[in-house]
Amino acid sequence: MLPAPAEIIYQNLGSFFATRGFITVVPDYRLIDSGVQFPGAAQDVCDAMQWVVDNLPFPNSDVYVLGHSAGAMNMFTILALPELYSPTLHPCIKGAILLSGCYTFKDIPADMKDSVRMHYGEDAEANQRVPLALLESASVPTLRLLLGIGERDIPCLDPAMNKFSAALKEKGLYIFTTIMNGVITCNSREWRLTTSSCIDCFKLWSHIGIAPHSFQFARKRGSHHQFRGYARSF
Repeated sequence: MLPAPAEIIYQNLGSFFATRGFITVVPDYRLIDSGVQFPGAAQDVCDAMQWVVDNLPFPNSDVYVLGHSAGAMNMFTILALPELYSPTLHPCIKGAILLSGCYTFKDIPADMKDSVRMHYGEDAEANQRVPLALLESASVPTLRLLLGIGERDIPCLDPAMNKFSAALKEKGLYIFTTIMNGVITCNSREWRLTTSSCIDCFKLWSHIGIAPHSFQFARKRGSHHQFRGYARSF
């Protein structure tokens, strides 16, 4: 978990969706400093999702998932990696929102490469495990997908999303893409410079049930829809 007070970010997101009628679960996962390696982080999230589905009071519930940054990568790994497929979980997942994911490592800056190798392995191995490679090699179930990126995200994410979008379309998958204009995400330079001053805003949003406008596009489209799962990503 994030150290205080930054954990308020996840509490705020959970509060936002829960107060709008969604059953909301915010799963965590092990980070690379724990020694976890691919696909361990995605497995952690998958295990949490499986537990929730197994214990929901409403059978055959529709599940929608949202992941940001590394969370987006973990979420697509869950959807595409055959070893993580569950016959009681995956059929329940009706749609996914993937925000600011680094779906290919080709254009990443040098200061990110050590972290990539620690989790995904050396370059040749990592290039077979990245979401774009999983998409190209796996049989992917048809889902409604929304891919999003912040206008001020780090530069390598834009070409990564474009390549990923093109590959999804080649697979015949139905997707939407969006650029969140003016949105500052945790991947942006502005976020890193202003995070401490933003925490008080997140605390206030959490208490009064308001979330940043960048997340308000995720609306409930019917009373039977239940949003469940914001993967840890910061």
